Parts: sequence; structure tokens; C-alpha cells
Amino acid sequence: MGLEPTLCARSRTLQHIASACLAMVMPSVCIDTVRVNAADIHGIVTTNDGFSVAGAVVSIVSASAPSAARAPTRYCAPDCGRHTISSADGTFAIRGVASELSCTIHIEAKDCISRLLWTSPRAGQVLRVTLAATQSVPDQSRRQFAGQILRADGQPAKGAVISTQHPWTTSDREGKFFIVTDVPTARLAVTVDFEDVVKGQEFQLMPGRIGNTLQLLAGTTVSGRVHKNARPVEGVQLGLVERSPTATNVDAIYETTSDRDGRFTIEHVGPNRDFCLFTKMASVARQNLAAIKKDFRSGRDGQMTEVAEVNLHPAHRVCVRLVFSDEPEHTPDICVVLSRAGIPDSQEVDADEDGTFVFAGVPSESIVLAFQTVGLRWVHGYRLSPQHYSLDYLRRTALCGRVDEDLDLNVLLEPGPSPRAPYATTKTARKAANVAAAQRRMIIQQPNGARVIVQGPEANPLVERQRQLENEPLRGISAEVLSELHQRNR
Repeated sequence: MGLEPTLCARSRTLQHIASACLAMVMPSVCIDTVRVNAADIHGIVTTNDGFSVAGAVVSIVSASAPSAARAPTRYCAPDCGRHTISSADGTFAIRGVASELSCTIHIEAKDCISRLLWTSPRAGQVLRVTLAATQSVPDQSRRQFAGQILRADGQPAKGAVISTQHPWTTSDREGKFFIVTDVPTARLAVTVDFEDVVKGQEFQLMPGRIGNTLQLLAGTTVSGRVHKNARPVEGVQLGLVERSPTATNVDAIYETTSDRDGRFTIEHVGPNRDFCLFTKMASVARQNLAAIKKDFRSGRDGQMTEVAEVNLHPAHRVCVRLVFSDEPEHTPDICVVLSRAGIPDSQEVDADEDGTFVFAGVPSESIVLAFQTVGLRWVHGYRLSPQHYSLDYLRRTALCGRVDEDLDLNVLLEPGPSPRAPYATTKTARKAANVAAAQRRMIIQQPNGARVIVQGPEANPLVERQRQLENEPLRGISAEVLSELHQRNR
């Protein structure tokens, strides 16, 4: 089947998927504490008729430590992405895998339905993998979907990743693919990823073995220049994210860096869509610079989209000082993250010697200040005081507000568990939340004077409160509250 020439492309594909899975569930800093003992994952691949399967690709698509072994320390598993090929008798082995890991194994072979298995090297068992032949699935079962992926130039796309909510596969040298689902369906929504095309293109597949020819779009090229005082600026990182309300892949961010002439280009951007272009705070924070984000609509497929010049200007500084109501002897290890509301751009800084967190390069926008213990999503043993006017009721561990000048904020933390955000998603839950919030309206108003706006029975007052906060100036605890706290602790 010509499997060897496709191993490099398939390996890169599996590594990308494995990295994406790890980025969703694990933080990014790695440690080697999980690699204490090494063991092998080995087994044999056969068909449902008992014949050995040679040339099957066996890969580790995710690997993580058991929940009992997980500490607040951030880590990732280096074994994710490793793979091997079954021999003539169907046997395989991935050697030297950390025995403490729980692994997800993907097995793929020609003319067979791929499978996912969960195992641990510590078990030491021989995996017996049985693959069903694609011919054994009835043609009209509404479980199998086949087709062909074509590049923008009409040629077959070899090694494209076709993924759904559960099964995924890759296209062969002719661009053909085959997917079998667990539940019958009349249509199957898939996402296709391939090099040199628009990211995450979505398609609807019809069941059957023919008829699904998917033509990929090359996209448009977005270009522009970064200036400061009419001079080009080199080394500025820029991000591009889709702003369309129908966009489902909100994590698809295009990134680039300006060259010595200040120019930047971003290729293979989705055509005829609404985007937001922004400079990343981390790249210009040292100079305390920022730029106004730009909303624009991309051009047609294959065309160039020229964006107006991005001009850098002086930005703002936000200084955050933590105040504890109980004055603990040992201050907990807390990190503060500043992010821009609605834009995937954030920065995290270490505290100064006096315990102050100083953020530079903050643009004149709505921002979110999140407080959490290292390795957690909340502050261990403490919560933000409800006396904060800018307390976000959807994210109880964060303050939300607009920054239009340099700010010095005092943030008050009180002992106690951090409350969960009362976020309602279903229509029934939203109605219940509306009634409950209307009854608590005076309670919400009294601590900080905020007014909750309820626009009809379908409105979520907590969402309305968040929208109001994003347009209000970001505020900390007032000097009067701190004075009363100091007198009380004497």
C-alpha cells in the first residue's frame, strides 16, 4: 500500500493531534518526575477473522499520569506521539514508556476500521487488538463515510486529518479516507486539517462509500506593516482570530512576526470572513507599547487582503497589590494573569519584592484579571472579596473592567473556598437563573452598587452584568475599606 512514504506525514499528523490534546488538558511546563520506571506497550493486531495484520500503525495519541499522582505542579508527558508498525505476524511494541502513564493507543491499518484503546505500561499485558474489515460494514448502514480530499489545485491531499467528535483518520496517497461511526447518522460533520490551506475547514459528509469529494480552500493572504512614529518596527508578534459569531473553532489563531521593514504576512486565512488583528502584549510590554486592534473582512479565495498600518503608541501599566483580610503568616503562592476580553492574548508576571504585580503594555481595552494558585484555577483557601465593584459573577476568581489609564489596584482576598460561577446554559436553567437572580437583585446591588439589567424572561442577568463590567473602569478596593480593615486587625 506504499505505507513507508506516508510515515513521516502521518507521524507529524499524530504529533500535532497529540500536542493539541495535551494543550487542552495539561499546562505547558514539563517535568520528568513521571519517568521513574520504564516499561513496554506490546501486543498483536489481527482481523475479526483471526488473520494477522502487518503494517498497522500503532500510536500513542495521549499520555497522562493517573489523577492520584497529579500534583499542582505543571507537567506534560513526553511519550505522547510515539508510534510503531506491526510486523508480518501482527506483533508490535513501543518500548521504554513511563510505567506511571495512562495511554490512549490508536491503531490504523489499510482496509480496516481504526480503533482507540486505553492501557498502561504498568499492567504488563499483551494487547490483543481486533480490527474489523471495512467490507464487513453494510453500505447503507449510515455508519460509514468515505470520500476524497483535494487540495486547492485539485490534486489529491495525502495525509490530511479528517476528524469528528470521536473517530478520526487520515487520507491516503490518493486523498481517500474512510470513517465508521458508533451511531448511525444521516450526515456527519467533519473538520479537515492540511498544510498550506485554510485551518479547520468544516464539511458535511453523506453516508456511503462514494460521493464525498472535499475541495480545500487555499485562502487569502493578509499583509500589513507595523509602525511607530512613522518608522517600521521589527519583531512585533501579531495574532489574527475570527470574530464571526458562527465560528466554532475559536482556538484557531494565526500568528506572525514583523520583519525589519515592519511588514508581516499571514497566509491561508479563511476568505470572506470577519477577523480581528491585534499585537500580542508580551512582544511589546517591555517598551510599554500597544496598538489598537483592527476588525476587517478578508478578501476572496486566492486574493491578497491588505490591512491598514498597525501603529504602536504608549500603553498603560496596571499594578496589582494583594491584600489579605486575615494577614496570614505565610502568603500563598498566587499567580495573576491579565488577559484581553474577547481576544486570546494574555500575560503573566512574577511579583516584585514588595509583592506587587506590574503589567506593562496594556492597551486601552476591556481586560480580565484572574487570580489563582499555581497549578489550579482558583486561589487555594481564599476568594475575592464581594466588595469589589469589578468582581465578575461569571468568573468568580477574576475582576473585569476597562483600562484607559495607568492603574494601581488593591485586591482584597478573604479566607474561604472560591464559589463556583452560576453559569446556566440550557433554556430551562436560564429561566431558573433569571428568577433566582431577580430575587437576589438587591443582594447583588448592595455590596458594590452595581445594577443588574434584566431584558425579558430569556435574558441572563449575569451575562448582562458581565457586559456592563466590560465597559466600566476597572476598580480595586477603595482606601476607605482598607483603612477599616487595618483598624479591625489592630
